Amino acid sequence: MSSYRNAPLSSGHDYRELPATSYLPREIRHRFQHYLPYLRAAAQGAKKELIRIQRGEWQWKSLLNIPTALILAWTLALWWGEVGTFTSSVNRCDWHTWERWPESASPHHIVLIADPQLVDPHTYPGRPRPMSTITRYHTDYYMRKSFTLVQNHLDPTTVFFLGDLFDGGREWMPPGVAGSDPQWRRYGEDFWVKEYKRFGNIFFNRWLRREFEGFRAGTHRKLLASLPGNHDLGIGNGIKVPVRRRFNAFFGEGNRVDVIGNHTFVSLDTVSLSAKGQPDPATGREGATDGEGYNEEIWGRVEDFLATAKDTKIRAIGRAIRVQN
Repeated sequence: MSSYRNAPLSSGHDYRELPATSYLPREIRHRFQHYLPYLRAAAQGAKKELIRIQRGEWQWKSLLNIPTALILAWTLALWWGEVGTFTSSVNRCDWHTWERWPESASPHHIVLIADPQLVDPHTYPGRPRPMSTITRYHTDYYMRKSFTLVQNHLDPTTVFFLGDLFDGGREWMPPGVAGSDPQWRRYGEDFWVKEYKRFGNIFFNRWLRREFEGFRAGTHRKLLASLPGNHDLGIGNGIKVPVRRRFNAFFGEGNRVDVIGNHTFVSLDTVSLSAKGQPDPATGREGATDGEGYNEEIWGRVEDFLATAKDTKIRAIGRAIRVQN
């Protein structure tokens, strides 16, 4: 998406009348201007048909004209872009089109979702308020619609989010924690909690509705969203431990072992682990080579998990077997 830095500006010293579409991104303005003559032709054709209807001169064959064809083509394109393409994409993933299981089998289906990255002030910092609100509404709408289609058409047993749940989650600091970028300091804990509720409205609420239906049917369904991305925590030395602690409190531990459908999934907070070996900008010390490094509070927890991951896996498998039996 293009920024608004290239839009025409007006000031007290240099005033210029802005066109009605000047607040739109450049590529959208160009596309709109390209189709404008066709839209005008369609509108004029529709106006003529209305006049003929009022005069009693209208006939069915009058529909066979270019303006009507343009209106039908536009309606079809709108329907396909808003409805058809989503349904078609999900239907191509239908399990029955490529899986072959015995009738007695009960397959465990998993859907992986990467980088929802909820649009927020961090996404398009130069976008004016009306357009940023519209952008957020539409992106939420499309994600909600897509996730609902996945639930209704595919009915997965487990949904696994692969990080970057928010876009600017790493910037909304808890109380008493200073952010690295001054422009985001007016956003804080309350804003982050609102974004968490927004994420829940898009994904959790719809999952819980299906979860209740699955519980009644005796199906054990699971949703995992504890794996963080760099947009959620930051990366390496840029991670603030209170930010990570908050993420884990709301979404769960990022380092974990889950047995899902007779497969073992190991989740690892690699954005925190990447701090290992990064030098301290002030002293040049490295956490991986100088004993207890200055940033061990970031990567140390991941190292502890890796040291015991084998035993954790064995215990997880044992619990899964007991539940099945």
